[in-house]
Amino acid sequence: MTDCKARVNCHVMNDDLCIVTTVIEEQNYELDPALSHFLPCHRELSRILKRSFVVHDIARLRPSKNIRLFDVEDRGLERMTCTPKDCRNYILQQ
Repeated sequence: MTDCKARVNCHVMNDDLCIVTTVIEEQNYELDPALSHFLPCHRELSRILKRSFVVHDIARLRPSKNIRLFDVEDRGLERMTCTPKDCRNYILQQ
């Protein structure tokens, strides 16, 4: 845990207007560009991955085993375009 103080607070108005109320830029760690694929804007479940999750779910493969299968196929979770939580959420929604 880095105990980072950096943050941005916003207040959302009724007409979808967002007002920034607080910005604290202090951070006590270096950002690693190699980890940028974990940012929500870069994460994505491909159509092939979604289809495979559905097929494995029909075959009654538990979500944890389903995700582990893709971990092994992709040679590590860090090479996947999404997080295990993204996968689990998609499986449970279907």
